[in-house]
Amino acid sequence: MLDVPWRRFTWLDDPSQTSQVPVACEGPSSNWASVSDQRLSQGAAELDDYIKSRLALVSDDPANDFPSINDVWTAFENRLLVLNSIIYYEPVMRDYIRYQLQLYHT
Repeated sequence: MLDVPWRRFTWLDDPSQTSQVPVACEGPSSNWASVSDQRLSQGAAELDDYIKSRLALVSDDPANDFPSINDVWTAFENRLLVLNSIIYYEPVMRDYIRYQLQLYHT
């Protein structure tokens, strides 16, 4: 399941144009581009690091970045929105269910 953001039919919202969740698996509009195209134009390592940064709650200076517990929860909820946009995309959910059924079968 870790390869989901790098699949052919996943899309990336232009973070300079919106403050919305930048990773999703929905069809594109004017601000959206294919993740595979973005990896070619921006560089795979840079884009992969960007996507990972949207999924991980890591900080070099947590005292400044998250001065209160509410700030931590807000950041955590934002990561859940990113994950929801990936996990609840129908082809990904289908693959996940298939994977789980194979695990139960073995």
